Amino acid sequence: MTGQEKYGMGLFLLYRQLEGLRMAGKLSYEELEQKVKELEKKAVEHEKVKDALKLFSHAFESSIDGLAMGNNENRFTYANETFAKMFGYSR
Repeated sequence: MTGQEKYGMGLFLLYRQLEGLRMAGKLSYEELEQKVKELEKKAVEHEKVKDALKLFSHAFESSIDGLAMGNNENRFTYANETFAKMFGYSR
């Protein structure tokens, strides 16, 4: 199962839980409809972030320049293959 399929299944299961609450009288139809719209909006936002991350990752990895990222403790958290080769690191 792909990540997108898992995410879709997660949304489906959450929708089913919300429907169960509505059937139990804990949510009105309007509240359920609002929750579904919120879930759909989050799904769209999730896809946009995922696409942006994929684009950034591709640019970072395919760069002919050596690129590295670090944290506040002056430790490398990630480096591309070019950086690793330039400085003799292995990945």
